[in-house]
Amino acid sequence: MTIKINLNADMAEGFGAYDIGDDTGILRIIGSANIACGFHAGDPLTMRRVVEDARQRGVTVGARFCTFSVACAEPTAAPSLMRMSTANVPSSRNALDAVNTL
Repeated sequence: MTIKINLNADMAEGFGAYDIGDDTGILRIIGSANIACGFHAGDPLTMRRVVEDARQRGVTVGARFCTFSVACAEPTAAPSLMRMSTANVPSSRNALDAVNTL
């Protein structure tokens, strides 16, 4: 009897100059990825990069949208990363285009 397990991970949580996690390395070993959306983590360019990398590797993707709540709060997260459901996200033309074409 063969057992098949789908490994899943939350991905694309880096933003701007902050590269959080080894998205490329993780994509090598998982079957599906939850892409951070809603600016609780991640930014449009990071989301796009990870989705494109996942597609090339045959990893399925889903959206991980979360506003700040007790159910969503990650107690180990640094306070500066817990943006209370809003973020001051500087938007460049590339970032806006990335959101519109995801």
